[in-house]
Amino acid sequence: MKMKNATSNDEQVLVIGATGTIGQALVKQLKINGANFKALVRDAHKGATLDCAFVVADLDDIDSMNAALQGVSHVFLNSSPGYNMVQQQTSAIDAAKRAGVTSIVSISSPGANSTSSSFLGKSHGEVDDYLKASGLGWVILQPSAFMQNFLRYADTIKAEGKFYGAYGEGQIGFIDVADIAAVAAVTLADAQYHGKSLVITGDALLSHADTARLYAQQLGKSVEYVDVPVDVIVAQMTAGGYPEQFARELGAMMQGMASGSAAFKNDAVFEITGAQPRSFSQFIADNIAVYR
Repeated sequence: MKMKNATSNDEQVLVIGATGTIGQALVKQLKINGANFKALVRDAHKGATLDCAFVVADLDDIDSMNAALQGVSHVFLNSSPGYNMVQQQTSAIDAAKRAGVTSIVSISSPGANSTSSSFLGKSHGEVDDYLKASGLGWVILQPSAFMQNFLRYADTIKAEGKFYGAYGEGQIGFIDVADIAAVAAVTLADAQYHGKSLVITGDALLSHADTARLYAQQLGKSVEYVDVPVDVIVAQMTAGGYPEQFARELGAMMQGMASGSAAFKNDAVFEITGAQPRSFSQFIADNIAVYR
């Protein structure tokens, strides 16, 4: 994918969250662009798998963050949505300021607000507010639900021709993380986006039943989405190791989507990158081996 802009070779990008779903896609995109960047990782072995320059540091270790940010002009900021996310990300923003970083592109979520009753929405909102008040150039990306979340259904799609959730008939503007990365790469390089919160979505509104039909077309077999009570999903997540409160948060998010909270789409990916977002059918085709 050809980007509208590329980061100047004398301005280095630090990718925080480089081994995450979006981070790995961004590393690939920055390599394609020929950008000057390095990845921040906690584990040198994982860093080596990225096939790029990397630095070992930890968001909870101020000294390591201070060292990692030396010489960096722009930061991509993302981390796992755990209970220490706000502390980790605000600390990273402080470290970036100390290091003389120019701008930060951060991953948030649509509707994030520091007064939200949702833990995730509140956490993202608090980080968003902190970044906006930091004095740094900032861009906040608010992507819709990831297509890559469907990779977790591979086993049951293969074994049963079914996948399960509590999303009802709610429509969602699913986005491929490669398109999130493409937008991030442009906004890291182009100051015209500073001071903007950007909701980014895929090209279509789809229910989970709609995605099942697309799987059936691509795989040449019957595939069915089975809606189950949200309490069953929460219990399964808890049994699988999720903290109970976090599992309930995810269950509440599913119920919100079932009620239409994610039924929106826009043209932001095309407007920013000059390329149409990937379709859900393309996502399946790109990952077809996982489902066979």
